[in-house]
Amino acid sequence: MKKIISIFLALLFIASALAVDVGAEVSSSDVFEDVKDKHWFKKSVDYVLNNGLMNGMTDTTFAPNTNMSRGMLVTVLWRYEGSPSGFANNFKDIPAKKYYTNAVCWAGENGIVNGVADRVFDPDGDITREQLVTIMYRYTEYIGSNTSGSAELSSFSDASKVSKWATAAMKWAVAEGIISGTTDGHGGTILDPKGKATRAQVATVLMRYCSNSLYVHNWDAGEKVSDPTCTEKGEIVYRCLDCEAVKRVAISALGHIKTQETVTKQPTCTEKGNTHFYCTRCGQWADEPIDELGHSWKNATCTAPKTCTRCGVTSGKALGHKYGSGKVTKEPTCTATGTKTYTCTRCGHHHDETIKAKGHKTDAPKCSRCGHNNRADAIAGIRQHINDNGGPIVTYSDSQSSISLWISTKSELVCEFIVNNTDGSEVLFQVVLNDKDTLWYVLLVTAGGEESGILGDNNMQRKSITSSTSSLSYTDMENLTDSELGEAKTLAATMLRACLASINAYLKGSPWTVHTFGFTAFN
Repeated sequence: MKKIISIFLALLFIASALAVDVGAEVSSSDVFEDVKDKHWFKKSVDYVLNNGLMNGMTDTTFAPNTNMSRGMLVTVLWRYEGSPSGFANNFKDIPAKKYYTNAVCWAGENGIVNGVADRVFDPDGDITREQLVTIMYRYTEYIGSNTSGSAELSSFSDASKVSKWATAAMKWAVAEGIISGTTDGHGGTILDPKGKATRAQVATVLMRYCSNSLYVHNWDAGEKVSDPTCTEKGEIVYRCLDCEAVKRVAISALGHIKTQETVTKQPTCTEKGNTHFYCTRCGQWADEPIDELGHSWKNATCTAPKTCTRCGVTSGKALGHKYGSGKVTKEPTCTATGTKTYTCTRCGHHHDETIKAKGHKTDAPKCSRCGHNNRADAIAGIRQHINDNGGPIVTYSDSQSSISLWISTKSELVCEFIVNNTDGSEVLFQVVLNDKDTLWYVLLVTAGGEESGILGDNNMQRKSITSSTSSLSYTDMENLTDSELGEAKTLAATMLRACLASINAYLKGSPWTVHTFGFTAFN
């Protein structure tokens, strides 16, 4: 008589096995460094180790927290059944010649597994706790054992999370003591139906299942009760010689022997096709669906989403370019923009960004980068302001004096300072600034109807005039004595400083200062 203890023989021979003498009781904590006497699974590991059900992942580790795959569990059940073959493959993700291929075909044909989706078994996927008990439940039905046990699940706080298709199996597993739940970390007990079934948990299920005499049978030679046809399964019935258990084993449908095949509808990525044929076995004309092709995806690129190469449908979004830090491929100048080029690390696409022109350095008469004459720009800016607003620009005015700016017809900046003294005399000072390196001025004093003054030297170098200049040179004078000439030169220097300060106040907030006109010591 086959012993149920052999059901899971080689269940988790996932890695190199540790040979164990099943005739001698050993403690798993003496063998595996990751199993301690205090661990909840220690007794279960002892059981599977001493009964040859499970070995270690290595010579010194059991790996109790490693997950178990769906294909491995089904393969163990199939081997216990004698490794039967000849069953049809009902799953599209089960290739030929894998270690689990015949096992999954057998389990699928006999209703032990249904898969995770339409014709999808997912053999390499980690098995969940509710999948584990459901497969054990269906296997128990298959071998003809009683599965009527049913316990209430209300004592488990996550009972509502058990899938509908797993509810009956979970109630049976709890009723038979095959599964008892796990801690929730807060002192409560949960089923954790969606949690992965670990090696330690599977060892515990094996110990509880194999210790139940209800699952041990002694089968007779079996009786074929129906032959398969092209489209219908046949059946062999086995009866237990020790109890009333009955095991019904499917004989896969033979399938048609097709001739004169004609594809009447081509399959697409999402729709089945159809083939029409004549079967020489059953003598009938028949139709058979052709599986949909499924999308043939071309990976997403920087500019295009994932795209099916057959039907053109897209999924998701384009990846977008992934640029590096970029490289300056064209340096900007004072007046011309530059270029910074970025290269996508995925596709090599180049993206150019404009670098703003540097602009002239405008705190001096000439730009130190390119030598541009900044005075011309300053004068042009003032001209534009005057054109926009009309008339001269008054930068300072009170009851006795005023300072104003305007542009002459020669595009020269004129600054005029007028002072009306209480004795009736008037002082007029004009300085003319242009885009050259020199300036000239006029100082005119009117008193008692008589005018006197001096005419400034128009070759006077701007750089020679600073805020400490106490007198100005001249080229001509009118109605002035020698003593008055000294006073006029001092007065001219004072009024020039006032004009420059006024210009500076006007230019505040613009790119220019009086530096632009060459008076570098005034700032």
